[in-house]
Amino acid sequence: MKTKNLTFLLVVSTSLLALSSAYLFSAALAQQDSSHITCEVSPQTITYGKYANVSGRLTDALTGQGLRRLINLTYSEDNGTTWKQLKMSWDRLDEWGEEDIWTTDDGYFGPFKWYPERIPHNILIKAFWSGDGLYEASESTVQTLKVNLPPSPPVSILSHNSYAISDTLWVAGEVQNVGTTNLQYVKGTAVYYDVVGKIIGVDIIYTRLHLLAPGEKSPFITFAGISYPEFINASLIANYDLAIRAYSNTTEEPYRNFQINSTDWFDDGDYHVSGELKNTGTVSVDSVDVVATFYSADGTVVDAWDDMADPSTLNPNETASFDVRLWSGRYQATGGVDHYVLQVDCWSLMTSSSISCDVSPSETRFGDTVTVSGFITPAHEMANVTLTYTKPDSTTVTRTVWTDSYGFYNDIFTPDNAGAWTVYASWPGNDNYEGANSSSVAFAVEFLAPVRQVPPPENTAVAIAVGTSVTVGFTAFMTLSGLAQSFNKAISKLPVPDCIKDFLSLYTEKTFETLTSKEMKALKGKKTLTLRELLSLLFSAIVLLTVFVYIEVNGMPNLLNREYLLTAVPQVLISVVFIFITSQIFSIVSAKALNVWSEFKLWLYGLAALLITGVVFMIPFASPGKVEYQGDLDQKKAGLIATSDVLCILILSIPFYLFHTLGLTMIGDAGLMMSMMTACYSAFPFRPLGGEAIFKYHKGLWTAIFIFSFSMFICTIFSLLPHIAYLLTGTTATLLLIGLILILRRQKTSKH
Repeated sequence: MKTKNLTFLLVVSTSLLALSSAYLFSAALAQQDSSHITCEVSPQTITYGKYANVSGRLTDALTGQGLRRLINLTYSEDNGTTWKQLKMSWDRLDEWGEEDIWTTDDGYFGPFKWYPERIPHNILIKAFWSGDGLYEASESTVQTLKVNLPPSPPVSILSHNSYAISDTLWVAGEVQNVGTTNLQYVKGTAVYYDVVGKIIGVDIIYTRLHLLAPGEKSPFITFAGISYPEFINASLIANYDLAIRAYSNTTEEPYRNFQINSTDWFDDGDYHVSGELKNTGTVSVDSVDVVATFYSADGTVVDAWDDMADPSTLNPNETASFDVRLWSGRYQATGGVDHYVLQVDCWSLMTSSSISCDVSPSETRFGDTVTVSGFITPAHEMANVTLTYTKPDSTTVTRTVWTDSYGFYNDIFTPDNAGAWTVYASWPGNDNYEGANSSSVAFAVEFLAPVRQVPPPENTAVAIAVGTSVTVGFTAFMTLSGLAQSFNKAISKLPVPDCIKDFLSLYTEKTFETLTSKEMKALKGKKTLTLRELLSLLFSAIVLLTVFVYIEVNGMPNLLNREYLLTAVPQVLISVVFIFITSQIFSIVSAKALNVWSEFKLWLYGLAALLITGVVFMIPFASPGKVEYQGDLDQKKAGLIATSDVLCILILSIPFYLFHTLGLTMIGDAGLMMSMMTACYSAFPFRPLGGEAIFKYHKGLWTAIFIFSFSMFICTIFSLLPHIAYLLTGTTATLLLIGLILILRRQKTSKH
């Protein structure tokens, strides 16, 4: 018995424990955390036609962590009595949108663009979400947005009138297009107030004519509460406001080609305006609606009504009947009609058209043109065709062309960006034909760096003459006349740093200077590369970079083109740096090997000659600097050093040949022209150029080097040789330099 009781107690306690656990678990599940949602509108005052940004965030109220959830955005025009939901449509908020609004993983939504219509008072906006199993629902604070009309709106309300029939308030009036362009879908806003000024309803009013040309008028008619499920009792309305709500510009022309014959009459108290209208134009029309505006004696609109013509579709020269009727109660409520005006609203039944679009070529180089052409079918002469070009960055360019008698159009266009482009054609149509858009056509614009143009032969002769005369000839003249000494003496007295004095001085001294043993010892303490020499090299490199970039892009206006510069500058810079580093390393190494000290210096007259020949004649022929050698030098050693300098420059044709072979055309071209120009220029046998030392050492050697370097320079300028020739040139120079080094080593060994 005790065992049974114990078992019973055990079962009961276990059941109670399970039930309590389940209760506690369900209670825990039912416990929802708080959430917080915000809504922001910016700016809070806009002009009709502009947009406001709507954004916000949904978060855990305790931790501030963002929540990804489906939320709702709503707005109210009647001060919070009713709320309308906004959803996404394309890239903006719209009452008729179909895409739900979700927050991001961080809980954010927006900013979304919203183009609200205008009401006289503030629009209210709020965000909320309905909650779920984890979080409670929450609602943001209400934000306000004011929409104003622009300073000179194109629509004006001319007059209006109201009257009550039973418990319904009717409002009639008239608007006019006071702007300079056609308008479509003009809407108004009616706001109703009670006796204490509270808003009790807001209605949208539509004009009876959907298109209004400048100066045209259209009536409107509505009743209070037309925008709500039930009408607003007239007894509750103390007063109302009317305002222009919305409008949009259009190029569509209203069809007004009708002849109307009418008469007014009464039938058992009902007021009729009836008659016949004829389509006197050349276009078939549909939904033909005869609109009557009724006026009092002072010209105020008292009512408006319409009647669909019978038949409602009219081809050219066809007629239809109509009967606009104000029933007796309505007529009496208006206070009577003094006169009326009839208008016709309709929709044109235009013939469809098509427009084609083609681009030739479909792939082009940057800087070249493309031809966009096509036809309008059926053919229309002097039709306005709009071409919309979309750039690689998604911005657009529009251009307008006209068709010929065959409906053909074409446009020659120069793309201003490299990348993938598209273009499509459109035309607005006319009275008889609908407008049309073509499909988009893609074309590619490839950026190719411009190829250096071969200069005319006379430019080469002039450039060489100018380069040598400015550097060598001017210096020689000043030296022989004795003016150089006076000029240098005057410069030495200037209150400027020594480096500037050295830059301005004429190089009348020798490039190769032999020093005494005492002077040689003093040189041993000098740095291999001084700061002044480093700055001189940097400045010279910048000058060479500028001149050769100018030449490689074929001068102006390409030099101002960003795309060209982005391509040319890095490639030419590689050539300049490669030549400078290689030549300087060789100069330092060879000078050290021969117990000679070398220094690179800026050269004013070489710099001037380089700028003149490069910029004016597109054939650079000079150097912005020169290397001076000092040490244990004799005529033979100086000649061999100068020869090795020329050979070293010629050897650089090997790497630049390889650059060209690998497809780096601009690096190869700039490097070859720079190295051949430097070799040729250095070989001239005039002070202060190195060719003078070679000439004095061995006239036969100088002749061979000068003819070879001069020939290679000319062939490079005019692109006369296959590129394999530069590989042979570099190889030959390498072999000669090796032989020269062996001679120098033998000379050094024989001295010991």
